Amino acid sequence: MKRLIFIFCFVALSLNLSAQKSWHYLTLDYTVAGTNHNVNKADFETSDFTLSYGYRFNDKWAAYIPITSAVAKYQLSPAKLCEDQALLGLGVVRTLPLMSGRLDLDFDLSYTATYLSATQEYGVAKFMVKAASGRQISDASPTIGVGVLYNHSYKSDKAGRLMLGVSIGGRIF
Repeated sequence: MKRLIFIFCFVALSLNLSAQKSWHYLTLDYTVAGTNHNVNKADFETSDFTLSYGYRFNDKWAAYIPITSAVAKYQLSPAKLCEDQALLGLGVVRTLPLMSGRLDLDFDLSYTATYLSATQEYGVAKFMVKAASGRQISDASPTIGVGVLYNHSYKSDKAGRLMLGVSIGGRIF
């Protein structure tokens, strides 16, 4: 009987919280980034699909957990090696409303790290600036962004990589 009451209370609380979606932060992003292939033979490219879910403190600040599925491409010449990788981390976003709330700029800072054993084990610090329609217009909107990613390997023989990246995605709420 205690379990049934606990489950009922948990479901009721969950439904109540999800009905008040103003505290949710949810985005989907696809990011492509890479290094210059001629500098220090640090040729590396990544294609990331990221789901970010977190808590929106107010209209300006949110903290979230990014869950990333990445395809790491390295040793791009003469043969390209690819490896799938999963990353998990923490992030924070600062939203700056522009044009009377019709446009938002999101300053997004996050750190993710690989958690599966593989040839490429690394961490990524990412700073992106994303543009979206303002929250006063709609909670859900497409986003485009540009930024820098710093990829550092956990293995001492690999050099860190500073990459430029672009993203396209959507802000759900």
